[in-house]
Amino acid sequence: MLGFLEKNDEGLFKPAKVKPLNDLGFKAKKAVTCSVHSLILFEDPKTGKEMLYSVGTNHASTLGVTDEQLGDADTQKQKPFREIPSFVDTKIADFALSEKGSLVILQYEGGKPVDQLYKHTLPDGTKCQGLLHFYKKGNDWHFVTPDQYEAKKNELPPICFAIKCPIDDI
Repeated sequence: MLGFLEKNDEGLFKPAKVKPLNDLGFKAKKAVTCSVHSLILFEDPKTGKEMLYSVGTNHASTLGVTDEQLGDADTQKQKPFREIPSFVDTKIADFALSEKGSLVILQYEGGKPVDQLYKHTLPDGTKCQGLLHFYKKGNDWHFVTPDQYEAKKNELPPICFAIKCPIDDI
């Protein structure tokens, strides 16, 4: 594995060899990279356990670790990769990243994936599931549940909210 740890005379980062992750015996299932960090999903072939590793230096928040886990500059140069502890014992369906952050999609295990995923509880205690529309008229919030949408869609104001994932204390 190559790391870009030091700048050359022209101010560009030059490749430097770092300890290969292959020494750990893991199999890389997917890798994604951007300008400041990378994510690699590994599988331990002996146990089948998946581990998500971040690779990079600086910017602890985008690397998925705390400043203490990231360590100082010398530690980062010696070990620019680390397992992201938030995803231990989870099954990762997919991931993506950008310069400012990372997105990790977890695979739901047990039952049907959408059984509980999009259930809303409205302020009046009404429960619904799916795409929820809502808007403010005067000082009051109005909600249009998925069951009501076809009948009320023409009554919605030009600007309203629609959410699929529930918001606590909506």
